[in-house]
Amino acid sequence: MDERSERDPAWATLEEFQRDTAGIRQGWTEFLRQRMSRWALRWTIGIVGILIVTAFYPGLAWLWWAGAGLALLSLALMLAGQWLISRKLARSEAALEELETTLEELEAEGLLNYDRSD
Repeated sequence: MDERSERDPAWATLEEFQRDTAGIRQGWTEFLRQRMSRWALRWTIGIVGILIVTAFYPGLAWLWWAGAGLALLSLALMLAGQWLISRKLARSEAALEELETTLEELEAEGLLNYDRSD
């Protein structure tokens, strides 16, 4: 905590929100990496399964198209979710920066200083 945070609870709250947002962004990036790894493993197994099934039943060749469509759909949904979360996090970070600017302006005008001795 810096001097402003010790002096004023508004700054402490802002710093806490900034730390939380950074933690969420880092956690979400790791979560996406894990999801991508699981997606790749799942569809590797799925493709091998389709290969085995179509080797024994050539009439089921349409499974390749169905499997490819499902794989692309699940990948697109996962990436769209990542994009939405990133966009929301960017909005939160922008709002926190705006709040920080407002707090600096209030502090410059002398409206934000709390005296804890009261």
